[in-house]
Amino acid sequence: RKGIFNAPVDPVALGLPDYFTVISRPMDLGTVKTRLHAVSYASRKHVADDIRLVFQNAMKYNPPQNKVHTCARELCEFFEDQVRAFVPDVAVTLAQS
Repeated sequence: RKGIFNAPVDPVALGLPDYFTVISRPMDLGTVKTRLHAVSYASRKHVADDIRLVFQNAMKYNPPQNKVHTCARELCEFFEDQVRAFVPDVAVTLAQS
């Protein structure tokens, strides 16, 4: 499926020469999915941490008024709402994020 968070960022194709300077640990939802299918995660917390990382990276690299930043923030908020509702042991407080 296509989507801005479903594949690794390609800094060359997107003309982002400083991407790996700003983002030290890239992550995307496609990689999360692959790791889930491979049973590579030790816990639900590790899955949630990688999903959060996808959105945190997007918000870190893109300025607040950028569409990618806005989408990442909204999806992150939705994700956290779902985590609090369905797996509260994995939820983070504002102080932890």
